[in-house]
Amino acid sequence: MQPYQKYPSKSGSHNKIHEFLEGKYANSYVWPVIWHNVIKEEELAYQIEYVTFEVHKDSNLNQKLSDIQFTLNPINEEDPKVFYLNFLTPAKSKILSSDNKHFPTFFVNALQHTKNTLEIVSNEKYNTDQIATIDIDYLWESETGEMKALEVTTFRKNLSSLSEAKRLLQFAIDKRFSKPNAYQLDFLSYVSNKIFNAKIYFVCVNTLNSTNEILPQSNVLWFELTSEVAQNMHNGKLPEDSHLKFCSIEEFLSEL
Repeated sequence: MQPYQKYPSKSGSHNKIHEFLEGKYANSYVWPVIWHNVIKEEELAYQIEYVTFEVHKDSNLNQKLSDIQFTLNPINEEDPKVFYLNFLTPAKSKILSSDNKHFPTFFVNALQHTKNTLEIVSNEKYNTDQIATIDIDYLWESETGEMKALEVTTFRKNLSSLSEAKRLLQFAIDKRFSKPNAYQLDFLSYVSNKIFNAKIYFVCVNTLNSTNEILPQSNVLWFELTSEVAQNMHNGKLPEDSHLKFCSIEEFLSEL
């Protein structure tokens, strides 16, 4: 099991994608973090503990959610465990919930001493149960009412052709996504569908050096991250060609 998943603040979001979504879907574009445990049996199973929508000094994207008016599927019928965390306000008002009785004690204890949830989850002093976190890079409601999400992977090398993009993706699969106990892609597919009723797409882009700044001439390799595709990637396999789309960054954005 991977005990913690580090996620970037939205100050480090991928410029062209973030700017496009903020401009077109400002009323629904959000950034959720999912707190969970992985149960290792014959098949992996996931136990969702909490969903948090966070505001901190590097990101005010979720500010629109301060009134908890965002439609989610309950994690289960009795206990949705959805929290809005605002690290820019005094400690006592940093956390709001649709049901106060479910405040996790370690959230409350940590709020006075932390600047974002990454500091909470990565500090065993607070996160004594070692709950893991994974974020969804981009989540929004489309003009047709369909929920969509993106998981973005960046490459410094040019995605100059479909064959080169596939080579680079295979490299990422070998180095990251097919490591022993890797589960993040399957989990993202599961939670996007289970909680948000969203289709999630895996997106590969070319960025400037080690930054998240997408190059103007970048091509994009992208595909829907279904459970089957995710599991195949965890097993070291590329998605089949019939699943793949390859286009310019402008063409990609026009399809969102």
